[in-house]
Amino acid sequence: MATPQSDTSHAVAQLQLHLLRQAGAARRVEMAAEMTSFALDSAQLALQRRYPHATMPEIALLLFEQRYGTALATRLREVLLTSGAGNDIVS
Repeated sequence: MATPQSDTSHAVAQLQLHLLRQAGAARRVEMAAEMTSFALDSAQLALQRRYPHATMPEIALLLFEQRYGTALATRLREVLLTSGAGNDIVS
């Protein structure tokens, strides 16, 4: 299996791996949750920059579309419009 290219030196990568193994399961789960939160926040900020006039519900629907696909997002939009809840969704 080929090793992916990295700008991290082998010694530093080994140290990172050692520290990660030492961290324990609870800390690794916490780190994963932090990285997930960072990624989701970054995606939201990117959409807000791309669509500066979009409302938060519109941004939430765009995020939903990125995560779950256009077909499901289209169905969700239709349900929200027919239920009258189109502007009440929270991200």
